[in-house]
Amino acid sequence: MRGIRCVLALAVLGHRLAAAQLQSDTTVTLQGFVQENLEGARWALLSPLPVTALGIRTFVIELAKGDRWSGLAAHYVSASGALLRNQTGQLSLVADSMREVEPPGTAHATLIRGMTQHPRISLAVVPNAFAWNDSAGRSTGVNPVILYGIRNDRSTTIYLVLQSNDLLCVHVQGTTSMWDTTTVELNPTYHRFLIQHGGEFRQALQLPPEAAPRPGAYIATVRLCEIEGYEITTRFEVR
Repeated sequence: MRGIRCVLALAVLGHRLAAAQLQSDTTVTLQGFVQENLEGARWALLSPLPVTALGIRTFVIELAKGDRWSGLAAHYVSASGALLRNQTGQLSLVADSMREVEPPGTAHATLIRGMTQHPRISLAVVPNAFAWNDSAGRSTGVNPVILYGIRNDRSTTIYLVLQSNDLLCVHVQGTTSMWDTTTVELNPTYHRFLIQHGGEFRQALQLPPEAAPRPGAYIATVRLCEIEGYEITTRFEVR
């Protein structure tokens, strides 16, 4: 197989700190993660910032004719098209173009394992600058995501073997706070997996308010819990 395609429960739409206000008769360009099988839609674009349009406020925008974009599942994309209200009363994007883009502030590292294995590791907090509350103290609705990835651009297959269900170990450090968590993979077939040439491993998890509770700069560190070397850090800001 060509790496693990993780299931994203969350995603991002743009980098504004307020809900996007969209007109009913306009073509839009949105950024977010492509997700399969969520809230009744076969394919959707997901956002941690609420999108308000056509009398609807939502984090989930259905992708009409979404099978066309199935190759971008779990990828962060920029999508352009018409925003409509579908028959079930939900927002639907009829995308006429879609391409993968890199989230701002993404960190990169290359792990050198001999002559043939040079996996590229990436980490982003999306959005990488946000506020939990606006100037009036109201919640902005932001729901940031930590996105960790491993890509294999070499011809040699990368084999990863886990000894337990622990997958990613996450640490967030602020000036006066510290937060840790571990993602758990219950599927036993994922304890031994491979990333072939051109393949990717992706994992995303929600960054909760308690991880970065106060305004300031933070450092997020993520690693494969049981496999040495697959560690990377990135910075983000709470405003």
